[in-house]
Amino acid sequence: MPQSRILYLDYLRLFATLAVIMLHISCCVLDCSSTKISYTIGLAYDSICRWCVPIFVMISGAIFLNSEKQITVSSLYKKYILRLLVALVFWIAIYYYVFDPTLQAIKNSPIKIINIIDVLKNPFANPIHLWYLPMIIGLYIVLPILKLIVSNTVTTKYFLTLWFAWSLITSIPNSFIFQGISYLKMEMVVGYSGYMILGYKLSQKDIHIKISYLVTTFLLVSFLVFFAAANVSNIENVFQYLNPLVIIMSTIFFCLIKNIIIEYRVGGSRIIELIRNDLFGVYLIHIFFIRLFFRPLFYGQIPVLLSIPLFTIIVFFASLLTSKAIRKIPIIRYICS
Repeated sequence: MPQSRILYLDYLRLFATLAVIMLHISCCVLDCSSTKISYTIGLAYDSICRWCVPIFVMISGAIFLNSEKQITVSSLYKKYILRLLVALVFWIAIYYYVFDPTLQAIKNSPIKIINIIDVLKNPFANPIHLWYLPMIIGLYIVLPILKLIVSNTVTTKYFLTLWFAWSLITSIPNSFIFQGISYLKMEMVVGYSGYMILGYKLSQKDIHIKISYLVTTFLLVSFLVFFAAANVSNIENVFQYLNPLVIIMSTIFFCLIKNIIIEYRVGGSRIIELIRNDLFGVYLIHIFFIRLFFRPLFYGQIPVLLSIPLFTIIVFFASLLTSKAIRKIPIIRYICS
């Protein structure tokens, strides 16, 4: 794939990284909001960022399912899956035994030497963002099968149709239709493999829609996500990444950025070159800085409307600098790239 045609993927990866940070900060706001207005603002920011993880998967599909990307099963496991497994084990250990206990000690202790033994007694239970790694490992395992699906246009369209139809059905969990059709056991078309194939399909085909229409539609769908989340008892039913509204939102955003980069002939900026290889590290590290900065001393002094984007930028650059520092260490540099 020519460089000019894949540059938009770098921009998509940057925007998705910023969005996932904003999403997790917004989730913190939702969990600790003391007023209805702050909760509503947090919900709005959360709603408009729901495309972030799907875009990551779509980018992988655009790259790895491309016919020009030749990957043997051996290299798939040795080069990609093994690296992700090592990163997963490393970061789980770090979050369980270093980051969170250290933060708890900082929060709860005056200025004194931290007792490491006491710190290690309080590992936290769930690094909420690391679920992405086993999920993408699973997709890489079935990558040869997905390549066979996308090698035929009819098969690709058929799979995507089944996938989206299934997302519509499963978005109504207590419906009579869902209860009946669930017996079909169509697990093969359920899950994030659809995003892989969708990303590949959108990368191969130019969709000529006016940018103004794409922006308007994206904002409209974002509002529908927000409205639905604000009017259900369990917002997870709306915010799940396989919700049909989130699928539509992610598709529109992918096309929007692609059209902007290509139509306006946006070139590769120096910034993109500097941060391209650190964005994976930013994703892995950012939760630590959210936990560090999301405290009344730092966060509670600024209105929520401004604090969410402000802390998104702060957390992004703190994570970026940390990732760059780690990548300079020969022994462990590969757990951030």
